Amino acid sequence: MASKEFDPYATRLARDIRNTLAHDFVHGLLAGDRGAAERAGRRLLAADPPPGHAAWIDQRLELYRRAEGQLTGAAHLPPLELGLALWRRGLFFEAHEALEQAWQTASGPRRQALKALVQAVGSCVHAQRGATAVAASLARKAAQGLLDHGQAVEELPWLAELAARLNQGQACTLDDGWPPPKVEA
Repeated sequence: MASKEFDPYATRLARDIRNTLAHDFVHGLLAGDRGAAERAGRRLLAADPPPGHAAWIDQRLELYRRAEGQLTGAAHLPPLELGLALWRRGLFFEAHEALEQAWQTASGPRRQALKALVQAVGSCVHAQRGATAVAASLARKAAQGLLDHGQAVEELPWLAELAARLNQGQACTLDDGWPPPKVEA
């Protein structure tokens, strides 16, 4: 399959493609612009990337279309909720992008807890690409941050459970009602 020919971390061009698509997808959803990733994909494809790159762009756009179809009202989700919704769909890199938006605007212990949440989904990014040692190291850091500061994010009462799952290597599995549930009011 084409995605095996393309590693979105291997080269500067690959990282630029990955970053552009993820950024435009997430920021488009946050701004209510569901066509942002499609437009970015068309621009990237118009630059005539190598075949493996083009196939990956097409595959990623299809994942985005499916996610958008499932994210009813996503244009009205704040970054934290959008990040969790993308996490539940296995779009870890994009979830990381959305959660960073929540983290960057927070302060104090809440900021530290959200940083740990960003690290948690970052561990899933690394696990997904097969970098297990990096994923485990980041998961440990995230778990500690969640245990130390998680109570500062009252709408996410399950952060201690996430810390336990991170320590057990189970935070990135997409089964048994995990990853994170929705934000609680």
